[in-house]
Amino acid sequence: MRITGAVREGVTFDGEHYFALRADLLGCLNDVGLRGSTIILMGCNGANSEHTINRLFEEGVKAIIAWDGLVDPDYTDEVTFELFKAVYDKGLSYKEAVQRISPDPKWKSRLVYLANQNA
Repeated sequence: MRITGAVREGVTFDGEHYFALRADLLGCLNDVGLRGSTIILMGCNGANSEHTINRLFEEGVKAIIAWDGLVDPDYTDEVTFELFKAVYDKGLSYKEAVQRISPDPKWKSRLVYLANQNA
């Protein structure tokens, strides 16, 4: 994945370093691609990248869950756990689970569910 440029270095607001994946390259090494997948982007501004969203939908992704602005790293970690718990323990759909997530308390960004109308 590093050869394709999919893995990058990310930096939080506090200067902490982490690995980041380029969402528009997910599935590029798989013959089936991402058809039928739900992609969860838990970093900042995932819902604001028209290029990434269009690229993922072209790959057959059925839905994308992403933040519409800045998000605190600790909060997005907490929400990711809540999201999976709602889906796998409570039996909610991803769309229903996203609707129950509160905005980021610091940045006021919202987690959104984007459906591919062509899938």
